[in-house]
Amino acid sequence: MAVYYDNSLPGLKSREKQLENPGESKVIRDVDIASDQSVKNLRKQRPRSTWLKNLDIKAVISPTRTQLDIQSELDNHVLLIRFPNAPDGFSDLLFIFFKNEDRIFQFRGNPQKLGTSLKETVANMLVRALDVFRKQTENDLSVFKLIKQSDNLLNTEIIMLREQLENKNKIQLNHFRELVSSISDPISTRTGIIFKWTDECLLKIIGLNLPFKAIKPLIENTITVLFNRELSPHPIIEINALDLLINDFEYKKESQPVISNRYQRTLMLLDRYEESAKKVVRAKLPLTGVNLGKYCNPSVSPAAISDALKKHSKKIITLFDKNPNRWSLLRQEFRPVKNMVFKSGMPQYLAS
Repeated sequence: MAVYYDNSLPGLKSREKQLENPGESKVIRDVDIASDQSVKNLRKQRPRSTWLKNLDIKAVISPTRTQLDIQSELDNHVLLIRFPNAPDGFSDLLFIFFKNEDRIFQFRGNPQKLGTSLKETVANMLVRALDVFRKQTENDLSVFKLIKQSDNLLNTEIIMLREQLENKNKIQLNHFRELVSSISDPISTRTGIIFKWTDECLLKIIGLNLPFKAIKPLIENTITVLFNRELSPHPIIEINALDLLINDFEYKKESQPVISNRYQRTLMLLDRYEESAKKVVRAKLPLTGVNLGKYCNPSVSPAAISDALKKHSKKIITLFDKNPNRWSLLRQEFRPVKNMVFKSGMPQYLAS
């Protein structure tokens, strides 16, 4: 039987197990108890092991107040082993009941009664064995706790990344909705027809990775066909992904336009700064020239970054126009690039 202090729900607990066969046991009772003074006194004592006889422990089971009597017979012996309990400063108690029969212990073929010398040997063996088991269990629990903490942090980070990705997709979707509306709204004003673009349609346009000069005729041609398909068109026309006239364009969800050789150095510069920007953001630092240069490999000064951006400014604007889905951190978070784009007059939906 064990009597122990439960720190999660402060109070004493009692659990009884009965050994039926070697290696097999069953729980007889598992209850919350309010111990009497005798149990409290045993918990205050410090010796690791004590042999008790004629044991009489009385405790009250709460909240039903049923009386619990644990009493050894006169011919029984009880080994009490104490384990320090840090939360309340006393000892948890483990009572092991032995029957004092002739054949309960047998060494080298000679049965022995539970005499004084044998009691000391048995007590020392059990204390050492249980200490090893307890230490291993505590280590296992510590490792399990670390694993659980790691899993919780990983799950939290995954949720945050998903939310960031969803927000980024929503922002990008809204930007392209503004882009498409800027092309279709003048046509709506002339015709009196409202054109509604579905999310699937906008995502398909985003996946085309087309420059602005190619998106405009795509939108206009699609509207022309839908508007003239009916003699009396509905005042609101919803445009779906299948309505897009993309025969003149190569549609690849993750395709990248071919970059001429004279843009390669500018493209490599943007890729390098974008990777450094990602490291700065992961480090939870502000995306400044100092921090961006620090995370470049090799590191560069803020002045060198400014000179490079100024030198490549025209090509950067061209690459931004041809690659609306790339270098998002530089476009949205790095102020020198944002200022450059603003001065160039590039539409906001392409700059972000």
